[in-house]
Amino acid sequence: MKIWLRSCDVVPAMALTAALWLGVSGATAQEKQGDPYGDTMSWSEAARLIKILPTPRMPDGHPDLSGVWFAGVVPDVNHIHYYAAASHTFDPTLTPEERPAFRRWVAEKVKLMGPSLVPLAPDLECLPRGALSYILGSESYPMQLVQNPKALVQLTESDTTYRFMPTDGRKHDEEVGPEFNGDSIGHWEGDTLVVDVTSIDTRVWIPGSPAWFPSDQAHYLERYSRPDLNTLIYQVTIDDPKILKKPWTSAPRRFTWGGPDKRLYERFCTDEQDYVQLNGAAARKFTAAGNDERFFDEDEYEELSKKYPDK
Repeated sequence: MKIWLRSCDVVPAMALTAALWLGVSGATAQEKQGDPYGDTMSWSEAARLIKILPTPRMPDGHPDLSGVWFAGVVPDVNHIHYYAAASHTFDPTLTPEERPAFRRWVAEKVKLMGPSLVPLAPDLECLPRGALSYILGSESYPMQLVQNPKALVQLTESDTTYRFMPTDGRKHDEEVGPEFNGDSIGHWEGDTLVVDVTSIDTRVWIPGSPAWFPSDQAHYLERYSRPDLNTLIYQVTIDDPKILKKPWTSAPRRFTWGGPDKRLYERFCTDEQDYVQLNGAAARKFTAAGNDERFFDEDEYEELSKKYPDK
């Protein structure tokens, strides 16, 4: 699978502009330009280089989440490799993340998928990745948030797609069928935007260690906040009673603003359509009902959950 880190394809003038906006000294930025692939900074070291500036706000007083955002704590977004250790969205030594509490039948289903899940990842054959993959799981590509008083829109460089999250008080669309990104509605709780996501298509994987599949009862509750100009904090709670023994909440994920001149580039998935045919390890397995074993199957759920009840 091809990966392009477009955020690194910039001219030196852009590098300096971003460094100034993010509070990195000229000398420090120059050192990074000289050796962007040398020893990398820790999360804490990188965080000390980011200047704390006031949160921008909309006319209604709510934080303005707009901007191009890069995963992790990245003082100079034009040389992300220098901050490899800090370009993860969270540091488990600082904010440990609890593992999901899967129901017993889920583990048995995973065994039916095959010896390795890595070559079975849906996105390797250009399937849509679902809402959470672009903020909970994707650390190689930036995303952009565009906000007005009635909605928040997320644009992604990976797969060049979007999410629409209205904040005008509307209810969930009762006529919408399952969608890969789900049906989202948002409301403000103080300075935090809370986004409620339902109607999630089951043909996706939720990113994590391990990744897992949602059922038709999956429900996401996302929280977005911008404590200062250069920082976005994201956290999600996933409730899925068919899959999880209890709701799972991610560790807070951190993103760094790319500055006023950043943009997204195209990154379409176009050259993996024959992935399964060329990779024997990715050969699909199917449920008794003839459905793709990688995803939720109601008949299989009924059978396995009775055969392997939770202890």
